[in-house]
Amino acid sequence: MTISILIAVYKGENYLAEQIQSILANDLLPNEIIFVDDCPEAPSKHIVDGFSDLLSEIDVTYILQETNVGPTLSFKRAVLESKCDVLFFCDQDDFWNKDKIVALSSYFDEQDCLMVYSDGEITNSELAPTSDTIFSTRKRADLRLGQQRNPREFLSNPDIKGCMMAFRGNFARAVFNLAPENFHHYWGHDHWLALFAYAKQGIRVHNESLFLHRFHGGNASSAVRFSIFNLDIFKRYWKRAVSENPDHVYQRYALLKQNEFSRDLNGLNEAIDYFLEMETRRLGILKRSRIFRILALIGLFPYFSSYRNGVASVFRDWFITPGFSENQ
Repeated sequence: MTISILIAVYKGENYLAEQIQSILANDLLPNEIIFVDDCPEAPSKHIVDGFSDLLSEIDVTYILQETNVGPTLSFKRAVLESKCDVLFFCDQDDFWNKDKIVALSSYFDEQDCLMVYSDGEITNSELAPTSDTIFSTRKRADLRLGQQRNPREFLSNPDIKGCMMAFRGNFARAVFNLAPENFHHYWGHDHWLALFAYAKQGIRVHNESLFLHRFHGGNASSAVRFSIFNLDIFKRYWKRAVSENPDHVYQRYALLKQNEFSRDLNGLNEAIDYFLEMETRRLGILKRSRIFRILALIGLFPYFSSYRNGVASVFRDWFITPGFSENQ
């Protein structure tokens, strides 16, 4: 079994060296490490080169993107460049436990395992632990359940971060080879893979924390889930509400019914159809003037409460979201 670590880099001067050190301290070393640097104006190759002696027995690939494309397309490129049997997504600012690689790679002795993920301990910028783990901050998604999660709840937000994952290489390369060009507008690289692994009954869970998940204010994703009581998270939600097309969520699910890859999502078909139906109803309501929306939106509250952001979603569609027309 060969192992590849995939690292998307963006201005890695603060933490990348520590993460490389933690990987090299693992009980089982990878066969391959692929760095995709998404910051051409401030590349981090000198950091990787600083480990040249320690990396001499590992096949190292460093790719500098011509333009900034974001983490989803950077990780997609890393997957398609990989050659190994088992792949790990790796955040540049985390710190791995010495047993992470051996613990997660062991699950792939099961032929039907396509993806496994572990918990991670959330820390501050200095790697001092907080009282939270990634699992504990996911209030709606019980990540301990893995494959046993409800299909609708899973599809609404897989909520499995890439830094938690290891996955079978052939599976991941096939999924990304078939991905439509615009998938990254609607799904992250990690959630995209998780959808297909779940639909194929291929997810396993390692319930222990296997890495330190560092938060320093510049991360690509948030440490905690949406809350109207968290000002920073609410500001981010408000900004997206103002700028996002009203049919963004509809298109997110419609994408899953297109192209040849849709047959690989048979295990999620009922859930996909449910969300398309509910979003069609929602878009119909948004064609009305604001004064005539509110009662109809309240009628959708069970949907908003279970799979969106509850009262905040009702308020968003009543007060913030502009009217919708088919021509948008």
